[in-house]
Amino acid sequence: MKISNKIMSGWSKTVSSNSKIFYPENLNDIIEVISDSKKNNKSISIRGAGLSYGDNTLNTSGIILCTEKLKKIIYFNNNIGEITVQSGVTIEDIYLLCINDGWLLPVMPGSRYVTIGGALGNNIHGKNCEIEGNIGEHVKSFKLILASEKVIECSRGMNSDIFYSAISGLGLLGVILEITLKMKKVPSNYISGKSKRANSIENLIDLYEDTISNSDYSIATIDAIAKGSSLGKGVIHFGSFIKNGDYSIKRHFV
Repeated sequence: MKISNKIMSGWSKTVSSNSKIFYPENLNDIIEVISDSKKNNKSISIRGAGLSYGDNTLNTSGIILCTEKLKKIIYFNNNIGEITVQSGVTIEDIYLLCINDGWLLPVMPGSRYVTIGGALGNNIHGKNCEIEGNIGEHVKSFKLILASEKVIECSRGMNSDIFYSAISGLGLLGVILEITLKMKKVPSNYISGKSKRANSIENLIDLYEDTISNSDYSIATIDAIAKGSSLGKGVIHFGSFIKNGDYSIKRHFV
């Protein structure tokens, strides 16, 4: 298991902390980190890809348990769109595996590099939250390692109190090891996008409400500097899947 001491920060890089970082590769490694932290009276924070804007993964003089090496895709049923992955698997990993069969995560954030464990711990939303809600609504079950080093399975029918608490729990209840999600069937890999301009906050809200029922994804950006009658003016971007069965992946550059 890789261990390092370094200064870490969130995605915004506004705050940092000097911590000991552990990179477990399996269950035994995680249990070892938890055991050592209890012996040395050190707290643990859980970190995925480190793409949260805030400082929720930082832990000055403590331990950061980074899940980025827990990258195994355990199971994927392309008939029913169900997938089980370790918590360090990213949105991109799942997308590249599943889109050829017409499956997509129902909820995705702005970055494809977010880990599934981090997505669950923060209960992320996408540009379709009015329709699909947050990612927690599409989680079937997960395995959680508690501070007692016990591994429990959580779902809506099993350890449901912990299930609902760990979703959005920021890793405070334990380390998520594996997650099973229900995917969404989509008609293609492509979206036809459009945009509309609004000259005021009232106009923006009206346009946004109109787009929700007529598009698969939508987002509004607001001019926060405008004043007077132009207060809240902005642009709405929205789009829906193209229904042509094209699941090809075009080459892209980072």
